[in-house]
Amino acid sequence: MRQQLIVSPGWLGDIVMAQALLIALKAEDPSTILDVVVPDYYAPIVCRMPEVRQAIALPITHGQLQIAQRYRIARQLRDRYQRAFILPNSFKSALIPFWAKIPKRVGWLGECRWGLLNDVRRLERQRYPRMVDRYIALAFDSTVTKLPHLVPKIPCDPSRQRALLSTWSPEPLKLRPVIALCPGAAFGPAKRWPVHYFGQLAQLCLQAGWAVWLLGSAAEQSLGQAIEQSGGMGCLNLIGQTNLTDMIDWLEMADVVVCNDSGLMHVAAAVQTAVVAIYGASGPAHTPPLISRYQLLVRGLSCQPCGQRMCRYDHYRCLTDIQPTQVWSAIKQQLVV
Repeated sequence: MRQQLIVSPGWLGDIVMAQALLIALKAEDPSTILDVVVPDYYAPIVCRMPEVRQAIALPITHGQLQIAQRYRIARQLRDRYQRAFILPNSFKSALIPFWAKIPKRVGWLGECRWGLLNDVRRLERQRYPRMVDRYIALAFDSTVTKLPHLVPKIPCDPSRQRALLSTWSPEPLKLRPVIALCPGAAFGPAKRWPVHYFGQLAQLCLQAGWAVWLLGSAAEQSLGQAIEQSGGMGCLNLIGQTNLTDMIDWLEMADVVVCNDSGLMHVAAAVQTAVVAIYGASGPAHTPPLISRYQLLVRGLSCQPCGQRMCRYDHYRCLTDIQPTQVWSAIKQQLVV
């Protein structure tokens, strides 16, 4: 029985997309055991993936080197795995599998990782424009010309959903449509639709008689407060009030999720909830929602996608030109699909 280690990316959306690689590995050998090294904050979502035996929590924040900490974890993992997949392109992400003496270490070339990796792939960006395909491709020989169509699917916990509703939302769930608004995007302001637009959108939804939930992390609590102040006083504001595991279950219960190109967009797609996604600095060709029911709102300016955290021109027109009424129309289209 083969045991394999996956070093996950450091962003929530990428972690969700990386489940497609796990699905590919399980399809190749159903008996294989898959463990995932993941930043500790995101370990709960990896634990929900049925392909994973265990999540190995990495207590290191995004961008930190922490050589001693990585070495200690590597020592604990020695002589346990036959193959490792290193999904980030950074030098530091390849250290644990190397120090753990895993015989085969697979990954894209990235930051000059010769020696740390011994199955090094050179990325052809035009061949694999989507991030999810770059993950799936690592499961196959580089000569494979056509990849299988694999998408993340994260199961929900019905008993936990009932408990959440009884605590936070005494109204019976399906009396009216539920719209979940996710205003955050950890990457930066150039990926965030204006918060006062979210407030105006919330007002339109509430006036239509729909229930509106606000979801996000504790770091995004100010966004929830701003939405309430700009039109969303009737929303159920759960931002910062619920953990990542519970957000999986909340998103699955919604009828439509409105979000930026963010981690929660990919979580919503993975639980098969319809998505209306707003793109600014990033491009949907690279990280689209992996679901059949979605609508993308992209302004299509000449400077898009720039990939910058902040607008170099300081106008953010890629986001501000998308009006709340456009998003409201997209929601209504998804509700009648």
